[in-house]
Amino acid sequence: MIRPYGRLALLALIVVGCDDPTTTPAPHLAGEVSLYDELGHRLPSAGQVSVGVLTPSSVRQYQTFTDDEGRFQVELPDAESFDLMLSRDGFGDMFRYGVVQEREPVRVDMFARSSAAVTAASAWAESCGVLCLRLALEVDDFFVPGAGRRLFRIFLGTDPELKDWAYDVTDLLVVSNDQPGLVRTGDAAAFELDGLRGLLDGFPPGATVHVLVHGATENLTNSYRQPWSDLEIFTDLSLTSARTSFVMP
Repeated sequence: MIRPYGRLALLALIVVGCDDPTTTPAPHLAGEVSLYDELGHRLPSAGQVSVGVLTPSSVRQYQTFTDDEGRFQVELPDAESFDLMLSRDGFGDMFRYGVVQEREPVRVDMFARSSAAVTAASAWAESCGVLCLRLALEVDDFFVPGAGRRLFRIFLGTDPELKDWAYDVTDLLVVSNDQPGLVRTGDAAAFELDGLRGLLDGFPPGATVHVLVHGATENLTNSYRQPWSDLEIFTDLSLTSARTSFVMP
């Protein structure tokens, strides 16, 4: 006769004996994210950044969030390589393509979007020894405490569907608070930039050149490169932008 405690011991042995000793936990990738504001200052907390693992079919298989220190650990798919997508409100999406199942932690910097809202733009070509671009902008929230200048990113192309991820030419423009001719109205500003050399190289006479302008930030490592297009994608661009176009002389 088996006593009651004997039955419990026997049951425990049976349950333990059913475990598969060959089972191993799924592999994980560890990483750390640092967040920066639009003036390039590192933020004290880097929590609540969404970290997703994308398979070659671009399906998000696994997702997690960073802790306050910016650390994360995410399950890896059954693939030789995969992509990481990191996102958080107020920050542009950052991608890491072709990540392999390595043991080294992944480190990613993410940058807040510019708050400079470009509300109007006009552009035309003019002679400055060579053919140069002249650009007039109106910008809300131009003035930022602690900053003596604003940065803008300009995109140019001949496609009417010009995007900040589908363009022919791009460049970074720097405008100081004391830019000659700058007109201030509260926190807004209007100004013109002339003598912008090199941006029109390669556009033939008579071509319609489309222009897109976003606010940008002091962060100069705010981009990743798309492997299929080889275009550089910028993550700190303002959500408000302006478009214009002109015809090459």
